[in-house]
Amino acid sequence: MYVVLDLHAAPGGQGYDAAISDYDSSKPSLWESAANRNKMASLWKKIAAHYADEPWVAGYDVLNEPNWDLPGGTALRALYEQCTDSIREVDTQHLLFFEGNWFANDFTGLTPPWDGNMAYSPHKYWSNNDVATLEFALALRDAHQVPLYLGEAGENSNVWFRDAVRLLEDLGIGWAWWPLKKVESISAPMSIEKTAGYQALLDHWEGNAPAPEAAFAQAVLMDLTDKLKAEHCLVQPDVVDALMRQPHTDATLPFPGTATLPGTVFAPDYDLGRAGMAYVDEVDATYHVSNGSFTAWNNGWTGRNDGVDIESCSGDFPHNGRAVGWTQTGEWMKYTVDVAFSGVYDFHIWVASNSGDGTLRIEVNGLDVSGDVNVPNTGGWDSWTSLTVEDVVLFQGTQELVLHTVSAGHNVASLEVQWTGEAPPNLQFIPGVIQAEAYLEQLGTGLEATTDEGGGQNVGYLDPGDYLGYQVEVESAGPHVVSFRTASESTDGRVSMQLVDNEANIHALGEFEFAATGGWQVWGTAEFDVDLPVQGVGLLQLSVLDAPFNLNWLAFERVVEGCTYPWACNFDPLANRDDSSCDLDECAGCTYAQALNFSSSAQLDDGSCVFEENACPEDIDGDSAVTTSDLLALLAAFGDGCSP
Repeated sequence: MYVVLDLHAAPGGQGYDAAISDYDSSKPSLWESAANRNKMASLWKKIAAHYADEPWVAGYDVLNEPNWDLPGGTALRALYEQCTDSIREVDTQHLLFFEGNWFANDFTGLTPPWDGNMAYSPHKYWSNNDVATLEFALALRDAHQVPLYLGEAGENSNVWFRDAVRLLEDLGIGWAWWPLKKVESISAPMSIEKTAGYQALLDHWEGNAPAPEAAFAQAVLMDLTDKLKAEHCLVQPDVVDALMRQPHTDATLPFPGTATLPGTVFAPDYDLGRAGMAYVDEVDATYHVSNGSFTAWNNGWTGRNDGVDIESCSGDFPHNGRAVGWTQTGEWMKYTVDVAFSGVYDFHIWVASNSGDGTLRIEVNGLDVSGDVNVPNTGGWDSWTSLTVEDVVLFQGTQELVLHTVSAGHNVASLEVQWTGEAPPNLQFIPGVIQAEAYLEQLGTGLEATTDEGGGQNVGYLDPGDYLGYQVEVESAGPHVVSFRTASESTDGRVSMQLVDNEANIHALGEFEFAATGGWQVWGTAEFDVDLPVQGVGLLQLSVLDAPFNLNWLAFERVVEGCTYPWACNFDPLANRDDSSCDLDECAGCTYAQALNFSSSAQLDDGSCVFEENACPEDIDGDSAVTTSDLLALLAAFGDGCSP
């Protein structure tokens, strides 16, 4: 990590705004005291001498946001040149950043540049994210060939953050955000815990409480100092995502701690991503510098920094301490969930309303599973009750839920998703046999008894334009053989087949034609190669192109290519399609253990065995001695024929 050292409060204060400069109107400001300006130059010399050889210091931001009436900018330039001279006495390497007057953006008098290693550093807050808002800075860069570094931006929504970073990087402008950490903030990458003691100090400073004891104040501030450490801060993933990932992609990501179903989906934990992809909200940023009108992007100022309005909630029901409120017609949020097992589920939607005007809807993978659900008046915005949507079929794996606000007037805290104990209807498995009548949906077909082996029913009355859809679970992607069991009197049949995966992507699998069999119950099987591009649960769709024909079943078998010859060196017992790779040589050799050249690794005997010649043929029993036992063995075999 590189560090830019920034002088945030100069001796005496560099601006009328005491909150950012420590200006005390009863004392001479930076601009009203030469002694203060000399102190500032000396301070920078001391700092630069200390960090001159430090490679992780990117540079020195000489003065943060001066804001003082400085006609022509001459006094500001004179101070910058004085500090530059002081720094360069001890450090000739580090880059120097210079901000304009009036909160960094008025560079009057600060051209031409006075150092060969400097950058102009404007700030940007609450303005439109377009080129026009940065034209003044781009003109400086182009006219004087001095780099730009946006030293501060922030204090806005994630939508504004993403758009600003994209704009800056497209224009080749470096940037830093304000701030990295902030006490109890939703808009900083890290949030610092606010303690009761620190709130007591704030109350005093704001004139709402008496002064605390000095020891108490010191203890509170030291505790706050400890809480400033990164390891004690709350990292806010939505802000980090908006700054670092979203400028470069429209893809969404599950919010950390993706819900597993059965289980509970908390309404504020919608996916990470930009507006229009992870959520839609009526107001998602403020541009009051450009349009003069401040808009709150999150009316509850808690939880997250997106446009979704989130507030605290309490009560004995499933929640994570927060709920989505201020809902408006047309808003929605997307949730990526992990379904542990396929089945039938009930959704219990925890809502609160003071009006009874709200309506919501749930979609799963783009399909409406709830219809419009009316939210009654529950007695208040924090009076919670559940609404039940029954018999929702969810399939194992990653699924997308979208919660729509059909009409405004309700808060929502969570979706409690419970398994009913029932399996999903008509789930078919690949590889395997799919009976034609086991469809999930159909158009234009009929059923009739079949005389084919196994009996049961077949689908008939098929005509061009008819459709069959099967809910399937594909064990593994890759090559398969698909077989169609069909019958037709005199007409060839033809279908197109496609697979819709669990993310609603459509994969065309091809067109398949099967010949007439000579009768409506005369059955034949046609096989085709097909590549299944994804695994998991999906919808297998058959669209009839040429007909009429009957369909009894279709079957999928996974293709495993390899050597199918059992005696080959590389025989694959799992292979069901020979790929001509069989090796009959590498493992060939002598397989007889008695042979002189026996090979323990040989699988195929190649006739190369060599045996030791017997030096004592009379030793019939092989005990290395010619004895009576040899004679008896000979007599026992006397008269037997011998093979040549």
